[in-house]
Amino acid sequence: MGSLPVWPLLASLCGIGGAPPPPPFALRRDPPPRPPRVEISAAVETRRDRFHYRFENPSSFDTVELVPHFFRQSYVADNRWLAVRVRYRVGGQRWATEVAVAPERVTFGDDFDTFEQPDGDVVTSGTRGDVSLQSWRLAQRLLDTGSPRLGTYVRYVYRRDRARFHPADRIVTHTEPPSETRTFITSRETTISETHELQFGLERTWRPAEVWELRAAVEGAPMLVARLATRLPDKYPGRDVVFVAFGGSAVVRLTVARTWRRWFVEASADGERAWSYLRGREFGRDGLGASVRAGVVLF
Repeated sequence: MGSLPVWPLLASLCGIGGAPPPPPFALRRDPPPRPPRVEISAAVETRRDRFHYRFENPSSFDTVELVPHFFRQSYVADNRWLAVRVRYRVGGQRWATEVAVAPERVTFGDDFDTFEQPDGDVVTSGTRGDVSLQSWRLAQRLLDTGSPRLGTYVRYVYRRDRARFHPADRIVTHTEPPSETRTFITSRETTISETHELQFGLERTWRPAEVWELRAAVEGAPMLVARLATRLPDKYPGRDVVFVAFGGSAVVRLTVARTWRRWFVEASADGERAWSYLRGREFGRDGLGASVRAGVVLF
């Protein structure tokens, strides 16, 4: 009898002289953890804000004909804000919605008109003093792309400031001849400022340690729309005097964050500036802010 081919059979079973047999169970790496889908946080902000409007249009002051004229309003909008933010993922992108409110407080505001009279006299007329100012804003961050270290995004920001002027002196000045008169008035005046910004942002992230994160962001809005509505019910009942300005804005922000499992704390500082493209339709804003935020990752 011939011998059985035992050696080839043993070699094939032991993997000698050929490729090793596959393991009974394939070794697989665990998939990376999914990024957090929803987180909610609240922040307290302290802001130093100044904004103003300036518009040119023909008007009159004790003359029959219209004369060159402009008016300027300015406000000190320093306040403390409370903001609530929700971050979530849409189609693999990181989106965020934020609502912030600043309580009504008494601050400074003024509203002055300037007229260039036909005889060369320059007349100013207006008030300055206390106003009750209340503000709120809505921000939506979307189209967030890029890597975890360098991201780009789009952000829409709406802000509304309502100012109610308190009774004060009406101040009228002339240059020909020089004079100034003051008359106490109680005429009601309320102004509503609304701004719309579509910002394009770039954010760089560093992780010096596993639980620490540093972020630097720059946001620019090539088109800002600012709308000013003035309500004078004693002079123009049932009608708002509306002017619109167009401009741009820029924001620089620095954030330091610390995480504890699902919880996190952030400290931020930012500076912003808004400008106008037309002198006859002008809006400007300068602001500095600092905030502290705490939040939790829900799932």
